[in-house]
Amino acid sequence: MGLPVDSHLADDQQSVFLKYLLLGELEDVGGWRRRWQRDPRQTGPALYRCLEASLQVGLETLRGGPQVAWCGASPQYRQRVIELAAAAVFSEQLAPEVCIAPVPVKAATLDLAGRWYHALCFAAAPLFPHEFYPLVVDALARDATRHGRPRFALLGVHLDWLSPAGQIRRLLCLDVERGYFREAELVQPLIPHSAHFLCLGRREQELHAQWSARLPCPQINPAGLAALADDKARTLEGWRAAGVRVPGWQRSVPGDVEGARCFLRACGELVVKPNQGTEGEGVAFFSSDDETGLERQLEVLWAQGGVLLQERADDLLYCDPQTGEQHTLALRLNVIAEGGRYWAESGYAQVGTGAHSPAAGSHGSMLWPIDAVLPHLVRRRDGRPVPIPEQAWAAVLGEAEQAARLFVGLMLVGLDLVLAVGESGVPVSVFLEANPRPAGLSHSRFVQGPECGLPGVSLKLWDALERLVPGANGGGSCERAKE
Repeated sequence: MGLPVDSHLADDQQSVFLKYLLLGELEDVGGWRRRWQRDPRQTGPALYRCLEASLQVGLETLRGGPQVAWCGASPQYRQRVIELAAAAVFSEQLAPEVCIAPVPVKAATLDLAGRWYHALCFAAAPLFPHEFYPLVVDALARDATRHGRPRFALLGVHLDWLSPAGQIRRLLCLDVERGYFREAELVQPLIPHSAHFLCLGRREQELHAQWSARLPCPQINPAGLAALADDKARTLEGWRAAGVRVPGWQRSVPGDVEGARCFLRACGELVVKPNQGTEGEGVAFFSSDDETGLERQLEVLWAQGGVLLQERADDLLYCDPQTGEQHTLALRLNVIAEGGRYWAESGYAQVGTGAHSPAAGSHGSMLWPIDAVLPHLVRRRDGRPVPIPEQAWAAVLGEAEQAARLFVGLMLVGLDLVLAVGESGVPVSVFLEANPRPAGLSHSRFVQGPECGLPGVSLKLWDALERLVPGANGGGSCERAKE
């Protein structure tokens, strides 16, 4: 946190002390991380139990010491400290520390006066600050250029921190002067002026629909409009009708093993995936000599819901220039709708663990800057290098902007695509799916404009929001909920 040695910790800073106390007591942090990467569903609960026991011992040991603001804190405070410690095990530090106030505070102490309350609503708590931070930085940079002062106050709001009527009872915000996040329960709730849904966890579509309907304010991704992007088959149908390049595909209905086999024989190689899902869960590659494996995977996915079969379209892989190893490659582009125009503003590359593993989060893929992989493209069939000229990359960005037009009303959408070899021998885009709640924002970099190559998600998003919300241009009010 940049504090001098032997500094007195403020009440909210003591949560960071507790977090590192827990990490210091945790044996083999690296081992826990490896276990979580292999099996997050089993490892996560076990880690939480271990941290909870350590926190209880720590509290008993330290109770009565010189810094005891947290000793009488609520169970929620203790749970949040555990979640922050777990997040430090699961991933690298990509955002400032979170300092949790042990008692409720007045909104006036958080330096939010005169600003527009934009709620980033989430449900999956541990890694949310990583997704939140780049948006906060982008908004501050844009506001400084446009207005010379902060206009938007971005507030991280867990769904449990909202009242049934959508009032903010607890929040997370960046203390710009001190350089860390502040989290606090509020003495008096706030009413958000606009909202955005991200990091909603496994029940993301259900929660999105429920809370989008409850919040009576403009939203960057309203659930009703996000439903199209959540349905992969409808998205592919819409793109195909609009002339956007997509792989060959078909739905797979339960029990139709022969139809899937016929499609595999026709394609030679295909991808099987759930029609609604995220992070690549359930996605698998199959070639024509593995019909038995295809049948087993279909049985698993049919039990969970709709299934899609797609022709494998990633002609181009990433070849590591140091080792010569080849890896699957997919690109995520974040497209912004602003003033009737669309901008492919940022993105990142997903690099798979090998040439035969899907480039997806649930398969252990790595997230890299796009400009780090584009110079190292090779054909999947024969390993021959394939350069991507500037005009070809510009065409990919333009096609992403065209593909985003399908989702009218969404101000930010993440598009997933792979690169194939076009008729002229240059790389072309093939679009796979869209995400109305795009993740990986902390890994995003600008892909065009004067900021190209710099970390960030979007500057134009805040222009779009300012157009959308009445009074935002003129200094919207700092409204509190009536008791």
